[in-house]
Amino acid sequence: MRSSYLFYLRCLASLAMLAVIPAVLASDYTLEIFGNANMDDKIDEADVTHIEAIIASSTSPTPLSDANGDGEVDGSDIDQVQRIINGIMEQLIVMDEANRTVRIDMPVKSVVPLVDRDAKILGVLGATDLVVAVSDNIKDSKEYEATLPSLTDLESDGSWTEPDLEKLLRIEPDLLIAYSTSAENINNSIGNRVAVLGFASSTPHSTKDELLKLSYVLNKRERAERYFKEFHEKEP
Repeated sequence: MRSSYLFYLRCLASLAMLAVIPAVLASDYTLEIFGNANMDDKIDEADVTHIEAIIASSTSPTPLSDANGDGEVDGSDIDQVQRIINGIMEQLIVMDEANRTVRIDMPVKSVVPLVDRDAKILGVLGATDLVVAVSDNIKDSKEYEATLPSLTDLESDGSWTEPDLEKLLRIEPDLLIAYSTSAENINNSIGNRVAVLGFASSTPHSTKDELLKLSYVLNKRERAERYFKEFHEKEP
């Protein structure tokens, strides 16, 4: 228990150094999850209101207003947004940083992170219990051996640049988190048996993007809010 808590604190500190998010970035960020009809940084009742306005023809559809991805903006999209707000959606449609539209069946019960930052973000979100395999760089990490040995005890799925796809299909996690430049090739190789999300290298934008999107995918929004409150919303 103590080692898990220490790992959580180290994850927070590590991500804080990776992602010192300027105020302008926070205001300009759009959460690219279908259902975010008003194109801000969260999905909430304001999106329901926005979709109602689209249905009433008082405003134009936005790229993310078709919450269920059926090609129309109607009452079923309001239902989907309400399910997202309540954390009971059966599927989530996410745009990743490789500009791919990824449909993820919910709930996600098993995850394979390939990049070290992915594992840290899962630690911040309190979701390391969902991890079923890791890449070599995580498994062989002295940092993880000391702070969260449960990750280093898991199966290796190859390197973050060349994962073992045969083993991945045997494990068949609900979600694979990959580097953005590899996501499409991995997805093409394994088909639709595993949802693949790709995220870019560590920048303030990409770190915030991954943390927020995964907080919706894994139903860990309160943990993400806690992170931003502790590190980015304190009075100077």
